[in-house]
Amino acid sequence: MKLKSLILTGLAVLTLAAAPLQVSAYHSVLADDANLLDTSAAEKVDDALADAAKDHECDVMIHTTKDTGNYSVRDYADLYYEEYHNDMEEDGIILVVDITTRDYYILTSGLCIRAFTDMGLDYIESAIVPDMQENDFETAFVEFAGFCDDYLKQAEAGKPYDGDHMPKKPYNVGLSLLISLLVGSASGGVGIAGLFANLKSVKKQEGAADYTKANSFKVETSSDVFLYKNVTRMEKEDDSTRGAGGSSTFTGPSGSTRGGSGGSF
Repeated sequence: MKLKSLILTGLAVLTLAAAPLQVSAYHSVLADDANLLDTSAAEKVDDALADAAKDHECDVMIHTTKDTGNYSVRDYADLYYEEYHNDMEEDGIILVVDITTRDYYILTSGLCIRAFTDMGLDYIESAIVPDMQENDFETAFVEFAGFCDDYLKQAEAGKPYDGDHMPKKPYNVGLSLLISLLVGSASGGVGIAGLFANLKSVKKQEGAADYTKANSFKVETSSDVFLYKNVTRMEKEDDSTRGAGGSSTFTGPSGSTRGGSGGSF
């Protein structure tokens, strides 16, 4: 009986050793080298990234750092992404944050360049940058992962966010209530002002005719004098201007074509 158990155990070990390792071609990675998140927050962010990567077979990554070397955060993001995906699928998006300079860059690659248009990236930045300014990186990173999932769904349906087709902003109950109160107060104020106007015994005069003596003012000499002029010039935008629709691209130090957007917080 003991010998039989040993044989079965040996067969099981051989079977496991012969089984091929299953390695995913896509990455959902949080590399928080700047230590911006505690353990609980990091797990939450990583789970959100993993869901987006798995559902859309696409790299969805966030990397924080304290040093980008001699590179701009954009070039650093390009080189980091190129090194990490190990020549596998290049369809992906990565948010890189340099906490030392407080710069960030959202880099897109492959099909994600079309999925995340210039206007689409601007929208994401407008949502996550205020959180990063408040050092609420957990909220910003979870929001980023959620946007990635939503944007990729739209792109797969053939309707990437761009132009008039943008994400709907959440309904703000408090703001709507405040606007309603202000409108109601303004309407009531107009009605009350009308009542007070009816109580006045002296009406407003639109001109000064009642207060002047006819033909008492004569102009002896008149002339036109040119004083100055204001000239306003605006630069004409060309077709390559960001926000004209679609996605802008660049060639990074890795030699690959990338898309993306970044700034400071």
